[in-house]
Amino acid sequence: MREALRILGRRPLLSGFIAAAMVTASAAGWAGAQEDAAIERPLTEREQVEAAERALDEGRAAADRIQSLVEEARRERDLIRLTCLSDKQTQLTASLSTLEQRVENLRDAIRSGDGGLAGHELSVITVIRQKQDILAREVNQCIGQDVYETGDTSVEVTFTGDIPGSDATEIFAPGGFQVPMVPPPTSPLR
Repeated sequence: MREALRILGRRPLLSGFIAAAMVTASAAGWAGAQEDAAIERPLTEREQVEAAERALDEGRAAADRIQSLVEEARRERDLIRLTCLSDKQTQLTASLSTLEQRVENLRDAIRSGDGGLAGHELSVITVIRQKQDILAREVNQCIGQDVYETGDTSVEVTFTGDIPGSDATEIFAPGGFQVPMVPPPTSPLR
């Protein structure tokens, strides 16, 4: 880097841009390496079990939510929504059963000291959890809730006082000339 700056020292503007780019690239590379190191750190056995139990708890909560939605659809006699929710409930129940078995397999692998098997079971648990997230989104589509989930929304309106008169039939062109309102054409058919 010093050599590059020495060579470019005769062109101060160009050398400044190149120096800034080199510093930015170095910092970005270092930050990227730090993120990669954090991602690659394996979970401890305790963290693995906690992650698996968290996935299991979230899956059970999703199953409870779907069950209440199924009951609501039955009460309302909404056959389309009931069919969709029942399908998602069946899929979630199957994945929850598999998840429970995989969590138990993870605990057994950790007890026996088999780190490779424990890592595999945790990977499978992660994939099952992702599938359950997809099912939860599909449940929202069954009930039409995804249309309404827009996140936190707020609208602020500020009036500056420079709004033209309140007569909507008058249109003002730039320069202060008044443009007459032309009525829409009528249909020749009656």
